[in-house]
Amino acid sequence: MNESVFNVSVTVHTFYSNSVHIEICGTLCTTVISKEGDVIEEKSFTLDEGKLFSFIALLDKIGVFAWESHYNRCCMLDGTVWTVKISSNHGQIHSAGTNGYPDNWAPFYEALRKLAGLAE
Repeated sequence: MNESVFNVSVTVHTFYSNSVHIEICGTLCTTVISKEGDVIEEKSFTLDEGKLFSFIALLDKIGVFAWESHYNRCCMLDGTVWTVKISSNHGQIHSAGTNGYPDNWAPFYEALRKLAGLAE
């Protein structure tokens, strides 16, 4: 793999559905699905390098490394809390949100879930 550094940690906690944690270190991907603190499913596997390279290219294309540190949508008490940490040769980002998201969240999260084998 030419990308010498690539680490991703994404956690999405919801109050109305399953919570998801996706950890990628190089080509190793680990996913944990939980509900109310109880682990429902956990799996680890090696990612296809071509798919990983495509995902890395998408991060640059949609501007993930330009995200703000926090997104908040006021006054909603039972929504979603999320964190994203990415370290790569392309840059680093640590971003989080409480019921608020960057404009390009949907293509990022959809691509990540697909890469991690969680797409519906």
